[in-house]
Amino acid sequence: MNMQMQNQNQQDQSQQANQDLLNLRSDFEQYQRFQLDLEFVNMLANPYYIFQLQEYDYFSNERFLNYLKYLSYFKQPEYFKFVKYPLGIKMLDLIQQEKFIEKFSNNGIEIANKMNIQNTYMKQFLNHLAKKSSLQKDVKKEEN
Repeated sequence: MNMQMQNQNQQDQSQQANQDLLNLRSDFEQYQRFQLDLEFVNMLANPYYIFQLQEYDYFSNERFLNYLKYLSYFKQPEYFKFVKYPLGIKMLDLIQQEKFIEKFSNNGIEIANKMNIQNTYMKQFLNHLAKKSSLQKDVKKEEN
């Protein structure tokens, strides 16, 4: 009887170890999926990438459109904080609108160029604000 209890105990431990391993794999797979989704959302901030998606006719693929809907979870604050380029979230909304895709398909490269120029100006402006803020902090420190 003591031997049966030991065997049962070993089987329970083995099953628990297998379950822990499955949970660990599942967690890692979820983490990998999140990383891929995040990378894709960030790539949407690049207008030339969107142009390429349009060129290869992704916006008429039902599975791709469903994936875009799925990615809307990045709008939630607990996920949005991981997005490096918030323009990607805005583009995620826009590329799901048929009117935007129609305009983009007619004038895609022109729109991409304009968006890229606006994006460049925005980056320059934000850098300017950051430098200005840093200088103001330095001046305040020197005054004290």
